[in-house]
Amino acid sequence: MKKLSGTHGTTIARTEKISREGFKGRIGRRGTGVYFWCDSYHAKDLAESWWRYSNDRGRYIGDNNTNFALIIGFFEVNDDEYLNIETHELKNQIAIIIANKKIPNRLEYLAATYDLFINRLEAQNNQKYQIIEMRVSPPQMKYCEYYPILILGDPYCYLVRDTDCIKKLQIEV
Repeated sequence: MKKLSGTHGTTIARTEKISREGFKGRIGRRGTGVYFWCDSYHAKDLAESWWRYSNDRGRYIGDNNTNFALIIGFFEVNDDEYLNIETHELKNQIAIIIANKKIPNRLEYLAATYDLFINRLEAQNNQKYQIIEMRVSPPQMKYCEYYPILILGDPYCYLVRDTDCIKKLQIEV
């Protein structure tokens, strides 16, 4: 059993809805689910920088309170329901799918490519993965200037595909 935690930045209005109804997975950069920055030195700052980026892009228009709220998620998942996709072997398998299907190297194909790969891997292994660990690009430098991307590379993120593995949420406003 793995016990993991991560951060998610959003608005106060959305934390109220999440508290009532739970998280709803959506399409993101590396597939469909709910994204949490892996617990680390920069995790809270990454969550806040993602909120600033999303807010500037108009994602929170219509929310009655767009102020920042931090959600810290605590997860429990069986070892075989967790997948670290950042191995050379798995990245090579993704590359083969891209080549065979002639998938263009464009942002609009990114999430669908990862969803396709993960779904194939689940079918091949007869195994559902609740949490996928992966690297995800942080928001642009103007939102995330403190993160040393040149030294550390893209930060790690959990893609929670099955929200039943979220055991506790701690909300900070």
